Amino acid sequence: MRVPRATLLALTRQIPPQPVDPAYWLARCDGFEVWSPSGRVGVVAEIVPGGSHGAAELVVLCGMFRRRQVTIPATAIREIEPDRLRLTLGRELPAAHEADVVDARHVARRRVVRRHR
Repeated sequence: MRVPRATLLALTRQIPPQPVDPAYWLARCDGFEVWSPSGRVGVVAEIVPGGSHGAAELVVLCGMFRRRQVTIPATAIREIEPDRLRLTLGRELPAAHEADVVDARHVARRRVVRRHR
């Protein structure tokens, strides 16, 4: 089947991206994935309002089972992609969060070991 050239060009035409209003999307980003330069961080669970500027902080659930909470300031968001439901951080999370993760896992392992004895 032969497709007319005008139809083919119309279907493959690049649509320029629409400008994103950060205040609007930060106030409505519940459920968005959060990514850092090194990979996926978690999912937005709660938006802490910050007055007329939209969101002040985002509570993000992290980890495989989303048991750990991290609070990220809205100013740390570098890019918002509403069509992909994704927020990208401008930098990595502070190292203090990584230390907390290790401690939390260690404590969880100790609890499991104690229960099985």
